[in-house]
Amino acid sequence: MKVTAAVLPEPRMKLEIKELELDSPGDNEILVRVVATGISDIDLAAISQALPLPSPIVLGHESAGIIESVGYSIKGFQPGDPVIMTFNSCGTCSNCLAGQPAYCRRFMQLNFLGHREDGSFTMKDGKKHVAASFCSQSSFADHAIAYPRNLVKIPPSFPLDHAGVLGYSFSNGAGIVTHHFKPMAGQGIAVFGTNAQALSAIFTASLLGCEPIIAVDHLDSRLKIAEAWGASHSINNSMSNPWEVIFNEITDGGVDYCLETTGNNETITQAMASLKTGGKCICSAINQAPALEIDNTFCSMGKSLEFVLMANYQPKLFIPALISQFKKEEFSYDSIMKNYPLSAINQAIEDMQNGSVIKPVIQMPR
Repeated sequence: MKVTAAVLPEPRMKLEIKELELDSPGDNEILVRVVATGISDIDLAAISQALPLPSPIVLGHESAGIIESVGYSIKGFQPGDPVIMTFNSCGTCSNCLAGQPAYCRRFMQLNFLGHREDGSFTMKDGKKHVAASFCSQSSFADHAIAYPRNLVKIPPSFPLDHAGVLGYSFSNGAGIVTHHFKPMAGQGIAVFGTNAQALSAIFTASLLGCEPIIAVDHLDSRLKIAEAWGASHSINNSMSNPWEVIFNEITDGGVDYCLETTGNNETITQAMASLKTGGKCICSAINQAPALEIDNTFCSMGKSLEFVLMANYQPKLFIPALISQFKKEEFSYDSIMKNYPLSAINQAIEDMQNGSVIKPVIQMPR
């Protein structure tokens, strides 16, 4: 079938809107009409080649839509189901069986090769193949081929136009707090960066009773948003050294946990320095520097640093729970989003890169 998609022709280039041919879904595949898709840091990393991928390629990996057709062997899904698309996993390896699909042993093959595992492509431009299957979806298109393990059914009443971000940004931030940190009430956390993932982590930490909850960023406007999401303190790191403020002014010797969402080496060092003895820092962004150097002084006394690409959660359980939590708290995340048509996707990317928009969401033509 013919689809309209935003194609990255080469790394670091503008995306091009093209009409492509989408392959028919196979027996274990599902055709989804994409309603909306968010733009995330992983998409930006792929564009900049910090995450090396083949090109040309169709990106996009935090989307929501309506199932149009299902393959012969599909069970549990049917046409008309509203779904969120997230990352894929095999379901049979030791990590998947242990309830850790984000650490699937076939994660790279299923999400980042640019084609199906068998080597076949889902998209082509005329007679030329176009890399796709990004996170088993490539949702910068009005239709996508997905799989049972990377689809989550959601209530028909939940708005699809903003649901897709729960498939990565919001579930990743909340998942890191609940599944990696597992804080007790009264423990302190500092979050470096104020993207959608960071704000979700702050919101979750506030629900769990963390104290203090410290947001660190260089934009005062973003710090005010972080405070609205639950941060008890905020630090502009262009004005102050955050670890000195955290270590000496806000706390008595550092926080229990730090989440670093920028992938910047200097910020990672600041986060490590902000930890108390035995504290844990997680970096959830793709680091774009060739090497990371951290002063041994900041890594002593039982401190740990962990890099996480996708939070350690099970999407089919955690995403519905996240939806229920937002409903229970009557909390709307619409305020940090801005809608763009597919034709304006390059403007959306630029706005995200310059910090004027936290979460751009691409609305597909209907």
